[in-house]
Amino acid sequence: MVKYNRETLIFYAVVDNHSPDICWTHDRALQLFQKYEMDCVKIESLGLYDSFDSLCDRLHKAFRDVAKSKLTEEEEGSVLYLVKRDKSGDAT
Repeated sequence: MVKYNRETLIFYAVVDNHSPDICWTHDRALQLFQKYEMDCVKIESLGLYDSFDSLCDRLHKAFRDVAKSKLTEEEEGSVLYLVKRDKSGDAT
């Protein structure tokens, strides 16, 4: 069990009910959370990858980091989102 220092809602995604998309990109959701000072999960980019091998290497490192993390520090775990970006850097 994790003891939190206060009661709050912690946001991590925005779902638009009238959209064919599953949810907003994290960039867009984070802007909304920051604009309205909403508590949100810690978001960390693991980088951009142009080869499958380099992506797999980084995912393996992320797996090791999460596996050795302590519940009291990382709370309930981690969520990994893979975002496909076009050549301009925009999420698709």
